[in-house]
Amino acid sequence: MSSINTNVASMQALQSLDQTNKALEQTQNRISTGFKVENAKD
Repeated sequence: MSSINTNVASMQALQSLDQTNKALEQTQNRISTGFKVENAKD
């Protein structure tokens, strides 16, 4: 795992993936609780 920590491009990709996962989790929570999802951005 240490090689990933020294690779700047992989760290940026990991950060982007983390943000995407957080947004997806938020959307899934809204859907599962019946919250209205208006468009793809939500």
